Amino acid sequence: MAINILITRRFKEKYIHEAHYHNVEIRALATVQPGYISGTTMINLDDPCEMIIISTWESKEEWENWYRSDVRKDYYKKLRIALEAGEKISFFTVGGKTLRP
Repeated sequence: MAINILITRRFKEKYIHEAHYHNVEIRALATVQPGYISGTTMINLDDPCEMIIISTWESKEEWENWYRSDVRKDYYKKLRIALEAGEKISFFTVGGKTLRP
C-alpha cells in the first residue's frame, strides 16, 4: 500500500534561496531510490520560510531505508544549516481503510 510522507521544514530567512535549491537536490536524490513514486514541494504564500514536502512511497519501510541512507544523511547536513529547527515528519495512508497502531 502506498503511503504519503509529509515533511514540514522552516528555513531561516537568510537561507531561503538556498533552501529551494536544497529541496530540489534532495528530492532528485530520492527519485532514484527503491519505492519512490512521486513528490512535490509547497511553499507557504504568507510565509515563504515554511515549506511542506509531500512524497509518495510504495511502503514506509522503503522510505525509512531512504531516510537512514548515507546519501540522505550526508545531504541533510547541508540542509540542516538552513533550518530554523528540525524537520517535522508525518506518515499518512493513501485512501483505503484507516490503519490502527
